[in-house]
Amino acid sequence: MDKGLQITLFTTDHCSLCDLALDTLLGLPQARGVMLRTVDVATSAELIAAYGERIPVFTCTAPKRLLKHLSQQGLTAELAAPITASAVAGWLNKLQAAAAELDQ
Repeated sequence: MDKGLQITLFTTDHCSLCDLALDTLLGLPQARGVMLRTVDVATSAELIAAYGERIPVFTCTAPKRLLKHLSQQGLTAELAAPITASAVAGWLNKLQAAAAELDQ
């Protein structure tokens, strides 16, 4: 995956769905080389408002030109529940394909 991409998991302590989402991501071959960051939504009122009722949520942080390209392709830089292995794998594949398209 492009070195400019980073996946963030918005989570909180004692969230079994968040733990399952993380395990799902880490168990996928598509996740090899992905830069992963976790953010506890309980650390800020703004994060609680944005993600609190929707966690776990994966987001992709990427260079602006890739985010623009994703948007033009009708792809989202966010993946929320339900978090399944097939949903995460498909999302990662789309991100990787979009990044590769821009690298050409």
